[in-house]
Amino acid sequence: MSLEMAVEMISAKEARSRWGLVPSAINRYRNNGKVDYMITFGGKHEPQYLYSAADLAAIVARMRIRGADLVIDGRAVFSVKQIAEFCSVHPGTVRLWCEEGVMPATRTRTAWAISRAQLDEFIAGRVGWKPKQLKDMGGK
Repeated sequence: MSLEMAVEMISAKEARSRWGLVPSAINRYRNNGKVDYMITFGGKHEPQYLYSAADLAAIVARMRIRGADLVIDGRAVFSVKQIAEFCSVHPGTVRLWCEEGVMPATRTRTAWAISRAQLDEFIAGRVGWKPKQLKDMGGK
């Protein structure tokens, strides 16, 4: 008698919506052997990778323990677009704030990323400025 365990396998898109993990990070974990995966082929015979949800959840948990500000309202960090909507300004304005150091932010390879702590620091420095409620951005 064999005992088989069902393992939930999810796509990179699903991992992004659940935990905010970007596909490039997931690929790095796959290439480093830190996450189990399987390959399926869709209608166009293009391979699609499916990843172990338990492995990805464990990676997210380890990042939280190390103190990374990883998951904010189900997302890794706030994007420039989200901050622009929150502050009621154009995304170009937020990018300029990040480039000039007005808004504390972290530069990734291709974009600016703003954590909740960085957003709080920015708001604290804006005396008399009243953006939307913080709970709209995953606040407490």
